[in-house]
Amino acid sequence: MALALVGIPAEITNLLQDRTLERVFHDALYPRLLFRAEARPEVWMANLGEQQIFTRTGLMPVRTAAIVPGQDPVPQTYATEQWEAFASQHTDTIDTNMPSSYVTLASTFMRNTQQLGLNAGQTLNRLARNPLYAAYLGGEAMVDVATGGASPTLHVNTLNGFTQQLQLGRLSPVSAANPLAVTFSTAEPDNTVVAAVPDDPAIPLGGGTLTFGVATGGATAQRVGIFAATASLRLRAGGGATVDALTAVDILTLNDVIAAVARLRGQNVPPHPDGVDVVNVGPDGSNVENPHHLPGLQVGHMHAVPPGIGEKTVLPVHRRIVPIVDP
Repeated sequence: MALALVGIPAEITNLLQDRTLERVFHDALYPRLLFRAEARPEVWMANLGEQQIFTRTGLMPVRTAAIVPGQDPVPQTYATEQWEAFASQHTDTIDTNMPSSYVTLASTFMRNTQQLGLNAGQTLNRLARNPLYAAYLGGEAMVDVATGGASPTLHVNTLNGFTQQLQLGRLSPVSAANPLAVTFSTAEPDNTVVAAVPDDPAIPLGGGTLTFGVATGGATAQRVGIFAATASLRLRAGGGATVDALTAVDILTLNDVIAAVARLRGQNVPPHPDGVDVVNVGPDGSNVENPHHLPGLQVGHMHAVPPGIGEKTVLPVHRRIVPIVDP
């Protein structure tokens, strides 16, 4: 196709190369890696094994009453908690044919190296994200297979928060010797979980079957909520117990945010390094009343929940009040 350039003779335009191939690979859209900032680095001493146990102490109860003259103060104690970390290796690779890389429009060897670096960044971000959401969204499940009468088991949409419980300061699988107390969103009496079996062993926190210490008292309908005694607090607009209670009129308001922040302060959760609380909302702000006019709060973006971990709700996460939706 001949070029039509004003003021340039045709015999010159015929010598110009048209539709020139740009010798560069353009980058794909890349997400912000926000979740790594939520994790606190821990020193990992060399040659001490691939698994380490960390211990943290709690605070002593505050005593404001004066002692009686001549009497010694009553001794107090403080709580401790432990958590484990594993030194795991995460890798990926791309095969690069060097003769082909040499003759391509740009170095595929350099491009593949850059792609591996981007992939490593996303991997580290997901490794910080998934345990964070799993911990905060654990302990609440919905029955997804109805039963016609009393049953010792129920099939639920997620086992997250029902597979382990602290025993002697360590996380141990639930069992008859280590039962997990649970309640229901209906009049079903309180019970305990003594076993949790996933449908797919490769997805241990996905759907599965819960076995109870005592058979349920009667028929159980679909979408009945089951709550572990160890579940994190969830604050939903409208005050509903489960996600099914949310309706079109349940809009997140400033009072909901204040309630969440008050809970965080009551639990001595520190704010972000910049000293403020962060509200993450949808890009259009449709799920928040006046999202850009929340005094003292910083409006960000909504995070997607890893599949199989949770459903639409509102909860505090490290001083972040996050509206959660299934991706």
